[in-house]
Amino acid sequence: PASKGYFLGPAVVALGRRSAETRDLVSVAEAVLADAARATSETCALNLLKGDVSEVMATASGSHRLHYTMRIGDVAPLYATSGGKALLAHLPEEMRRDYLARVTFEKITPNTIDTVPALEAELAEIAQTGIAFVVEEFTPGIVGMARPILSRSGFPLAAVNIALPVARYDAALKRRCLNALEDAVTMIRERAHLG
Repeated sequence: PASKGYFLGPAVVALGRRSAETRDLVSVAEAVLADAARATSETCALNLLKGDVSEVMATASGSHRLHYTMRIGDVAPLYATSGGKALLAHLPEEMRRDYLARVTFEKITPNTIDTVPALEAELAEIAQTGIAFVVEEFTPGIVGMARPILSRSGFPLAAVNIALPVARYDAALKRRCLNALEDAVTMIRERAHLG
């Protein structure tokens, strides 16, 4: 008060730490996503929370002639993609409630979820299983599945997702993709020293 000056408080330190974690995740994820894409032949991505959307920060394309393309910088509403739902389901309750109070649903496809009660029910299941699914909710003809990467405190730092054409989606591929997601999340957590 005497000098009328300002100083940087602990929030800046926490913000800097989170920024460093994000950079580490992105650099670590690139090689891990490439491994997951090889294991599944499907497109994989690392998604980060950016306001009320998820943003693709790293990606590896599938090897099939028909594959879904995700580009770095692509954004999508949290309620319409597997990566977004994995992030949303693991947000602290207060942040999730705040989001649900202000979300405006756009019916992107006929399958896009469009009510808060339906989304809340789905998020509860995702929080329990740790896996988010979408079937043609953001892009017609595309299935997505995702798992979150949580900080030591349980905050969703990112989500790893796999997107593939619904025409190829069957029980065996689903199992292979879920195994690849689990391996990718474990590997990213280890390499980014998240415990």
